[in-house]
Amino acid sequence: MCDAILKLKLSLEEKTPALLLGAGFSYGAKNERGELLPMGRELTEKLYKYMFIMNPPEEDILEEDKEGAERYKENGDLKGLCGLLRDEGRVDERNKYLTSIFSGATIDKKSKIYNIKNYKWDKIFTLNIDCLLENIFEQEAVSYRVWNRDNDDRRNTYSDTVIIKLHGCVNNAKAGYIFDDQEYINFLNDDDCFARDFGDAYSKGDMIFIGTEFQEDDLKTIITKYGSKGYDTSANNYFFVCPQINSVRLNRQIRNTTNFYWIPWTAEKFFDFLYDNVSVKKDIKKILLEKGMRSLDDIYKEKGKGYESKLYMGYESQYADFFDEWDIIHPGVVRFEEKIINSKKNLFAVIYGKSYVGKSCIAKRVLIDLRKQGFLAFEFNMRSSEYIHLFREYIAQLPENTKIAVLFDEATFYFNLLYTNLIDKCPSNIKQLIVITSDNSSNYFAKRDILESKHCVETFKTDEHISCFFAEEIYIKLKDKHWLNKPGILGSKKSEIKNYAIQVNDIIEFLYNISHGHGFEAHYEDMFTLLTHDVNYKYLQALAVLEVLGLGSITTRILPSLIKSECNNFNFAEFKKKFDEILLVSDHRVKIRCLRLIQKAIFTDMNKENIINILEEIVRQTYGQFNEGDINEWSEIFQKALTVKKILKEKLLTLEDIRELLNNVEKYGENYSFYWIQRGIAAQKANEFDLADHYFREGIRIRPVSYQARHALAKNLMERAVEQVNNMNLSYAAYYMDEGIREMKSIIDDSAFSRGYKYSLHALIDMSIKYFNACQKIMEFEHMKYIQSKILHMSTKELDTCILAEIQRYIDYCIYNGCSKICEPIILKHYEKIPLIKEITEQDYLIENLDWES
Repeated sequence: MCDAILKLKLSLEEKTPALLLGAGFSYGAKNERGELLPMGRELTEKLYKYMFIMNPPEEDILEEDKEGAERYKENGDLKGLCGLLRDEGRVDERNKYLTSIFSGATIDKKSKIYNIKNYKWDKIFTLNIDCLLENIFEQEAVSYRVWNRDNDDRRNTYSDTVIIKLHGCVNNAKAGYIFDDQEYINFLNDDDCFARDFGDAYSKGDMIFIGTEFQEDDLKTIITKYGSKGYDTSANNYFFVCPQINSVRLNRQIRNTTNFYWIPWTAEKFFDFLYDNVSVKKDIKKILLEKGMRSLDDIYKEKGKGYESKLYMGYESQYADFFDEWDIIHPGVVRFEEKIINSKKNLFAVIYGKSYVGKSCIAKRVLIDLRKQGFLAFEFNMRSSEYIHLFREYIAQLPENTKIAVLFDEATFYFNLLYTNLIDKCPSNIKQLIVITSDNSSNYFAKRDILESKHCVETFKTDEHISCFFAEEIYIKLKDKHWLNKPGILGSKKSEIKNYAIQVNDIIEFLYNISHGHGFEAHYEDMFTLLTHDVNYKYLQALAVLEVLGLGSITTRILPSLIKSECNNFNFAEFKKKFDEILLVSDHRVKIRCLRLIQKAIFTDMNKENIINILEEIVRQTYGQFNEGDINEWSEIFQKALTVKKILKEKLLTLEDIRELLNNVEKYGENYSFYWIQRGIAAQKANEFDLADHYFREGIRIRPVSYQARHALAKNLMERAVEQVNNMNLSYAAYYMDEGIREMKSIIDDSAFSRGYKYSLHALIDMSIKYFNACQKIMEFEHMKYIQSKILHMSTKELDTCILAEIQRYIDYCIYNGCSKICEPIILKHYEKIPLIKEITEQDYLIENLDWES
């Protein structure tokens, strides 16, 4: 075998390359009338004959266009002919004819093409509008899904082969095809999710092109875009399988590109090779490793000697830092690990706190220590039901009584998906399964309800502060690692070093200072002052905006699009090099680190227009990537970029600006209940209650089972009542309050919304006290009794600081209004918990983020 064929075989056996099919794949196939599918010049001639000879346009148009049409036919210019038909307004007629000649495609059962079934493809992109591939898969009982631009279900839980119809499909003719210039231009627009899917596949792994010379302008443009943006695709291989290449430019590109290979085969010969020469049985672990899973056993085996740690210098931690004991173990971690192991349960171990205080280091330390305790340890970011299913399938093959620990950083958005599909369905051979994650506090609080309601979580809250005990641990570790060599900064005596650490009172700033001789924050403030007009700095600011909103990382593919005005000037390699110390690039994703220390400096010159544009662009990138109710990386981006309360809390935009943003992205959000709920919340905060009511009801129309929308609608009615009373407009206030109370009670009493029980009870107590105080009236006795019964219904385990604070407020209200007997049973039941109430804010109770699949 030649080198190119050996590399092709290796790619098929060791990786899972994406496949792109051109017209050559369908060569020899027949339509439902038994006619051979036309290709190239023949298709142009047939279309010309049908549209200009058999069904000509009106005489004056024919006279004007006939010469041009004939020229297109003679040159075999299908795109030009299709464009001419568009100019004549005959696209529907054109598409109807194309549908008729490509429908019902089949091929002789003896064709080697059928060998496509013998390989487990993840994604097959096809430029063909026929359904030959689908018919083969159906005949051979191959599980597959088709995405053909008709709001297809983007979930792929069981890892079926996904067929992506880039240029349209005869089975969905109403969505149109891509044949003329205008259709190609529309496809290249970033709004087309299939173009983005192809770009993702091309940039992330190997790809095989069959039956196409790659003359399609849209795909060439996408590939050129990735080549010019500085993305590193050197680890990927690209194979062009076709008998000959007529394109001089493609020939040159293959010769000059080290990872481009031409294999002069027909499609038949390729699939014959696949059957005869490729071992198609793949180990599930190998598939998971290809999708980003890392085994700590494998990492440990590959660990070299003489590792030089950069952990104290501000760089991202590596597993070698933990294997060689470079990390400074936070007080309380040992006890946290004991609670995890002694629980004997499948659960989540969550480390939460502010940005850049060492959460990910603690998470890795826990993973390392669980491995020492006999757990099989992995790192795997399972951002889809498909990845979770594959992981579950893998661990189900392991020996009886295996213990598993898996680190999934920033996993809080996926708690419901992980609980439902992994923790709750953990294979019986697994003795204990621990999912470790770290995330910021607001992300955790927003999604913790599923874990708390199922009692399957242990938490560890951390911060940057240095206690006397922690200072002792820091001193011991730094002395052991010979890192106390700057006495001018921290002193030379143990007491001086400890006192200096306590004085700085920030573990990250302290380590950076003793490593570099200056503070982290001061260093970057000086740097950013010089970068105001730098393109790369603008992209760093964009990542900072997303980080503030809880989006820890995004796929690198969408980064250039975030700043439209600079897209053509951006180069990822240069960006990465310039900010290497504060960027984390891994698994085709990028995030900004240490924002807590540089946030003030990085936001100094950002205006609202910049922020609105960034959020509009990030939302636009999610268009078509998920369906209502889906939980994946795209729905995460969409929700976190548009959460009204979070944007207001972080003071990124004013309420007026947020409403402008929501209005601007309606095209991308109108199919999702979450979008309409956010518009409703924004309208409600502007006291436009009728408009808010309209938006909430639109959310319910899209998703009738949505807890978010039902809760928001009920609360909006009560907010409206309070606002009217405060403005002395009493005509309908009582009506709105009664309706709101009735709606909220129906939610509280509905077992289908049991996980939202305390959230809705919190809102009922809060709004009832506000309303009756505004009216200068006392709540009706029956209403007070109802609230009492619902509080008593809660177990002590369900009481968090937020609902406790509201219970205390209710007790104070009852006592003040001479109804202390109402609250006596509550005090008696929850006496020990009530003194634990802490100061909380509305933002800690992000009810609009609470939702789940029905």
